[in-house]
Amino acid sequence: WVDINLTVNQNTVPLIFKLLADPSSRIRQATAYALLRLVSKGLKAPSDKLQLIRVLSLGEVLESLETKSRRPPGSDENEEEELYREGLGKLANGLGLELVDLLGEASVPPEGRAITEQLVAQLLPVCIQFLADPFDDTSFTVFTFFSQLFSHYKKARKAAPQTHLTEQKRQFLTTALNVIVQKLKWDSEGLPDEDDYEDMDDDDRGAFEKMRQDLRVLLNAILEVDEELVTAVVRNIAMSTLSAFETARNCGQAGASGISWQDAELAVYLVYLYGELRVSRADKGRFNFVQLPPELVANKEKRKFVDSLTLPLTAHGEMMDALVKSNISTYPHVAVRIQFFESVGRYLEFFKARKECIMPVLHALLDERGMHQPKSNRRGRIFYVFHRFVKDIRHDIPQELVESLLNSVLDLLTIEVSQSDLESDNYSSSSKGSSPTPGQDAGFILEEAVKSAGFFDNQLYLFEAVGTLVSVRSDPEQQVLLQAVINPILNQLSDTLQRSMADQSDILSVLKVHHLLQALASVAKGFPEISEQIVKAGLPNRIESFKRIGEAGLVTLDALIRYRIIRDATRFTFTRLIAAAGVSVAQFIPTLTSRLLTVVTDPSEIVDFISFLGFVFYSHLGTEIWDMLDQLIVPLNSKVASIISASESADQKPHFEIKKAYLDFTLTIMGGPLYMVYISPRNAPQFEGLVGGVIEFAVDATYPPLQKSAFGLLAAFATQFGAPEGSTVVVRDRSKANAIQEMQVHHVPGFERVIYERLIPMAFDVPSAPNFHAKDPQSLQVLFEIGVMLKATHKARGQEVLDFLANEYLPSKNSPQETTIDFVSKLRDLDSKGFRKYFSDFVHTQCTESFYQREIEDQIRAGPSTSTDERRQMMELLKRFEEKGGSGDENDRSDDDDGDEDRTKEELANKLQGIDLDTADPNTIFALLSPAQRDAFMATLGDPSGHRVRALLADGSDVIQPWWESPVRGDAGPHLNLMALPAGLTSLRPSTRPSLIHNVFALWCDYSSATQGVSDMGDIAPSKREMARDLLSKTVPFLTDRKSKTLLVGVDSAWTYVVTPTLLRTLLQDALAIVRPLWITDATAPLEPGSNSPSPLVSSPLRRTFIMLSDVCQLFTPSPAPAPTTATMKPNHVTHKIAFYATHVNAHYETGANGWDLMIKVIEMKMQALDPKSEDEPVVEPADIEKARKERRVGAFIEE
Repeated sequence: WVDINLTVNQNTVPLIFKLLADPSSRIRQATAYALLRLVSKGLKAPSDKLQLIRVLSLGEVLESLETKSRRPPGSDENEEEELYREGLGKLANGLGLELVDLLGEASVPPEGRAITEQLVAQLLPVCIQFLADPFDDTSFTVFTFFSQLFSHYKKARKAAPQTHLTEQKRQFLTTALNVIVQKLKWDSEGLPDEDDYEDMDDDDRGAFEKMRQDLRVLLNAILEVDEELVTAVVRNIAMSTLSAFETARNCGQAGASGISWQDAELAVYLVYLYGELRVSRADKGRFNFVQLPPELVANKEKRKFVDSLTLPLTAHGEMMDALVKSNISTYPHVAVRIQFFESVGRYLEFFKARKECIMPVLHALLDERGMHQPKSNRRGRIFYVFHRFVKDIRHDIPQELVESLLNSVLDLLTIEVSQSDLESDNYSSSSKGSSPTPGQDAGFILEEAVKSAGFFDNQLYLFEAVGTLVSVRSDPEQQVLLQAVINPILNQLSDTLQRSMADQSDILSVLKVHHLLQALASVAKGFPEISEQIVKAGLPNRIESFKRIGEAGLVTLDALIRYRIIRDATRFTFTRLIAAAGVSVAQFIPTLTSRLLTVVTDPSEIVDFISFLGFVFYSHLGTEIWDMLDQLIVPLNSKVASIISASESADQKPHFEIKKAYLDFTLTIMGGPLYMVYISPRNAPQFEGLVGGVIEFAVDATYPPLQKSAFGLLAAFATQFGAPEGSTVVVRDRSKANAIQEMQVHHVPGFERVIYERLIPMAFDVPSAPNFHAKDPQSLQVLFEIGVMLKATHKARGQEVLDFLANEYLPSKNSPQETTIDFVSKLRDLDSKGFRKYFSDFVHTQCTESFYQREIEDQIRAGPSTSTDERRQMMELLKRFEEKGGSGDENDRSDDDDGDEDRTKEELANKLQGIDLDTADPNTIFALLSPAQRDAFMATLGDPSGHRVRALLADGSDVIQPWWESPVRGDAGPHLNLMALPAGLTSLRPSTRPSLIHNVFALWCDYSSATQGVSDMGDIAPSKREMARDLLSKTVPFLTDRKSKTLLVGVDSAWTYVVTPTLLRTLLQDALAIVRPLWITDATAPLEPGSNSPSPLVSSPLRRTFIMLSDVCQLFTPSPAPAPTTATMKPNHVTHKIAFYATHVNAHYETGANGWDLMIKVIEMKMQALDPKSEDEPVVEPADIEKARKERRVGAFIEE
């Protein structure tokens, strides 16, 4: 690995190839692996890799070895030889990947590219043989190579659409495509008949399906290169098999008609697969199967009036047509029939283009090929396909055929339960009878029994399909058919219910009751949802049948309400009935909800119950619902409170979910016409408590989804109850699409106090809380809702809210006047959507300061300070706290307090006089403080939100911008007299070795960090310059270490070498400002000191980089001169190294090497990853950088 010539030479290569012929299979496997490692060896130049491949000549060797390693027909399997052949496949795959990489390498010359293409052409037949290997493991070894090769072909197609596909390439693609299609076929040796297929191990079946998925990826890759070829091959194989079967049947042949089941299943699967391959490029709906006239291809409006029945079929349409008309569904093998039903269920839109194919499919679904096949375990999936098929083509089913279709499925509507349905870990098949053993809870056993999907869950699709078929007919025939369907189920329900009541230990009957209720509900679900048009035309007769189902549900609930599965089934039933019958079943809802509310105790069930209530009231079921809701509010509040208090545990998530469900339910009511129920005479006394509870949820940032719902509800309260008496608001009418309406609001006396005293203050307090993370995606949604709530207060109170914010609240929070004016203006002018976006940006800007404050405090609390830096940090923080400690609300102080404070400050100043805070022992300084001062200092550290810290951080008077952002100094930098490049190195050109530019980038990061709080190194006080040099020496030791050979090879290694991720965002922003080339430079550059020629660095696009290097060079120059000039710089090993860096940077950029631009791109990507935002926003806000710099005043170099 040190040098490829050590392992690939005239001595080793013959030995390696000799071992490929060793009698031992193990040695041959190891040799193939060794060759794979050699050919995969990373080399610097593509020409070196090409030379290595040519020296090894693996193409010729693999061609011979592949032929010799094939298993002779009829011979026994040899696992060791198969592993060896698999190793050869991996070697071919690795070689192919290296060649494809060379094809995509722009630096490869034309002659090298031609050689590479020859090597690829030599390798392709070998890889095709491995791909066609009967052993899937061997076949799989070359998948990656083919995938990458097809991807390369795809790029070539984009570059040259007309000429990319040569005849040689098309022949290879045809061969590969045929091999892939044949690999999609089931094994003919291991699965000779239907019984072997059904007895197939689940793992083997899953492995084959996985193989098909991988092959589909290759097929799709070829499709991207040559769609016509894929279409021709797939269509030819599928159509030839289907046509042969149809011809044989027309000639009177029965059974398989001479076609193997593997070929028949493959043909049907290809019809299914072709649509999946084209799913991203095909037209949607029926036009995927017919050829549109050219004038309609782009005109979607005219398409609506086109009769697709008369248009010619596309290739996929022809295959679907042949699939149905060939009668392949009669093939005597279950695999073929299953794939047939999957195909017709997948492409239902085809039957809108060829309606004559509907009845043949229906017959296949209904007879022994489909739902009436003898083995029940095969029927479940067919029930689902039948449901989808009937639902999609119901309008095309002739009404006179509905009754016969229903008669065909009535025998399948029998619901059966058995002891095996109750089997679980707690109730095994060894239990005798239908009752639980001692210690087992019947309710738990039943709940476990309905959790896992079984045959009955699929049978529900059949009941829904039956409801859909019945809905096709019109009254009175519809009602007759519906009665014929539900009467037997209702009778079964009555009989089973009586048995379960007679024997309370018969939990099997309880399970059947559950199934019967859900079956009735599914029949109702098959009908279209009730609408105003249906009601206006007169209630259909089916409503009476739905009422009978509702009555049966209530009777069942009364009898078996102790079982949760019955309560769940009853809610399930009424959810379907409300959708199908609407207000007609409203009379049952009060009784239902009152019964359920009395017995619900489980947290998860109360969540489901509240969600059900939300659906009920969203449906607007009339005055009966108003009365019920009016009576429900108080007991529902009590029930929610009791469940939460009774189930206190370490896991708080269920509690949050209950609260969120309740808030969402309340929000549903507030968004509709029933919102007045909260201030009705019955509920008005509870309203204040409700608002207070919601506010408590809103200020708790533990569970952001709950917090979001709380603020949404507060916004609704402000809209409906906060406006002056007689006001109106404009809201969306949910009953009509995109319609709005004016709604009268009802003023609640005193609610305006809630707005000004609670809602508006909490809108600012919540985002600034320590446990609120504004950058978290869920918290961002909370910010949006807070913005919506603020906008709602403005809509409710108008100018009054704007005056309150501008004149009272924001000034009380020391908000700058320009910030206040901007905030109030945006609240006034933007709509809710615009203002919520503005508010989230506002919070991100304003809260950055408190974030850095918390970072400091976390680090201070982390442990005792022992190092020099930590002592200096603590002492400087102490000094600044004491300096700022007197700031506060001056109006609240007496003159005596002011005098005491002044005296305290003077005493402290006298005590600290003559003490160097940078080097003094912390304990010594701490001992100088009075007890009151010590307590104040510790209290300040313990209260990050206190007024002292806020005042300290708010004072930005001494924030100094760095020279590269200063509007005064700008690109002039610290000085105009830049360093001179060494004359002997001006002709330096970058080598092929890794570049030094990342070392320079590490220096940029450190420079940005070291100059925080000053403009440049020249502004650092003389007493601090040694500290700055020490800092640079420690963070970038390769700069000052004479013997350092450190070479940083990437952006990551550079910044991790210098800083922690906490500061990375700020430092990357600064470093990027320095490293990015200037678009415009000064062409009139001044002369170099002591020279008659202008300085090439002043006018260079990398001027800022050279300014930075010159500034660092000055720092390490032991010169007493106050202003740096080239003449006064005294060279040493550090300045020599910096000069060499400058020369390397200049040469790297001047020669156009792409490493510089690549490094800039990587920096930008790192910044975006650190702070992901939408594309139209800056990666790092300027305010964030400003606040980060301001933070440095509090604890200089703390993060470093």
